[in-house]
Amino acid sequence: MKKIKIITSIFLGFLITSSLMSWMLAYFLGEPFSFLTVYLSLIEIALKGQTVLFIMESFGVIVLIISLTFIFHSLMPQEED
Repeated sequence: MKKIKIITSIFLGFLITSSLMSWMLAYFLGEPFSFLTVYLSLIEIALKGQTVLFIMESFGVIVLIISLTFIFHSLMPQEED
């Protein structure tokens, strides 16, 4: 039973990180790239056995999202009391 939970959590983590990463890449790459094409190409990379590259890119996108959040938060006007 524990093996099923571990495999399910790894699979869900893969789906969440890959969809988040493909959304960010499609957003930054622009018009000719859609969410679905980037997502399918990332799944193809992962299925070819290059999981180390996929994990490194996933962590890079997560760090990018966090840093962009802090940058946009610092640029927003602060209310003074």
